[in-house]
Amino acid sequence: MSSPRLDAASLVAVPAHTPSSGLRAEAAADANRICQHVMGGEAYLSNVMRSKFGKVGFILIPVSDVDLFKDKQRSLDAALKGVELAAALGAKCVSFTGMIPAATDYARTIAAAVQTRAATNPDLNGLQLTTGHAGVVAAFALNIDRLLEFAGRRYIDERVAFVGLGSIGEGIARFMAARPAPRHIYLVDISKKKSHLEQLKADLARDGEIPPSHIEIITVEAQDSLPADLYANVSLILSATSGPEVIDIDALAPGTLIVDDSFPLGYNSHKAVKRMREAADIMITIAGAFQGPVDFALDHVAADPEDASLDILRQVMPRMANPWPNCLTGCVYSAHLTPHFGLPETIGPVTGDAARQFYDTLRRHDFQGTPPYFFTFGADHDDPIFSLDDPRPLRASIFDKG
Repeated sequence: MSSPRLDAASLVAVPAHTPSSGLRAEAAADANRICQHVMGGEAYLSNVMRSKFGKVGFILIPVSDVDLFKDKQRSLDAALKGVELAAALGAKCVSFTGMIPAATDYARTIAAAVQTRAATNPDLNGLQLTTGHAGVVAAFALNIDRLLEFAGRRYIDERVAFVGLGSIGEGIARFMAARPAPRHIYLVDISKKKSHLEQLKADLARDGEIPPSHIEIITVEAQDSLPADLYANVSLILSATSGPEVIDIDALAPGTLIVDDSFPLGYNSHKAVKRMREAADIMITIAGAFQGPVDFALDHVAADPEDASLDILRQVMPRMANPWPNCLTGCVYSAHLTPHFGLPETIGPVTGDAARQFYDTLRRHDFQGTPPYFFTFGADHDDPIFSLDDPRPLRASIFDKG
């Protein structure tokens, strides 16, 4: 059976994330088995979603998400195979999901390799490439708006912690500086980035006209969780980390809101489901997806090669990227939106101007954030999503401190 033609494509590293630390080695081994023995070390078109924008393909590249930083040349080679497959199938724009951009110098090394390869592969000529990060920052902002609306709250009333200040985290911090300032801002990242955080603080104070005394820098060591004394002082956490479970769900103050774009998840999803169901005193949402004026439908699911783990991926990936018919993750959606609306490609760290262009364009064309939801990565793969359907006021306990 021949592969379908594409209008756009998004590259995905084979997922190995699991919320259980005891299962991570097993999940990583299985992901590597899929890459090498099932996919044969080649890129693989897994699924295709269709909308009025055209067809966007999900292309698995032969490297696991947890191995992207272990051998950057291997990751680059895997990404290049994905780009070439996308171009061969007719895609006009290719975006990169998860940590693929971070592992490839924000896709600079991919763009350079594609430019070199285009001399011998005419399919690559004119192909647009984007990290999708401008779309993700715009989605982040839309989901901050939606979650605050859901909880009956305002940004200016919050005490905000920006946790993880890489391309996405810094992008959203700079983006939100254009809004009326919240009560207090915490900039949280690893100790070796302290000088960068000092510069970011100065920039935010200047650009957002925020008193420097209202911006506090907090540093931690790599892989450490948030400091225990921070939880009592924060009402809104905007996280974009690369360390697993840096946020302790049990330590969150009642009324805390979280908008999370971390990979792996910045918190334990099983504990989050339990607390949101039982105490119902926190709200969490994924940062990176948005709803829009068009519906998507699953157009193609690859049937070969047959493998139980790969079959699960083929079923789960569309559900996670497209949790509602009119919703798609920003990194995937960017492959459509960039050429459709003439938006800027993002190669290298996302700029404020690019994120603002995406955000303004999305608002103008009736896009919005999603209802609060997040991935559970549970054993039951029939529905890997937990969501809240109805808005409800949620006051933060920190507000009582004035």
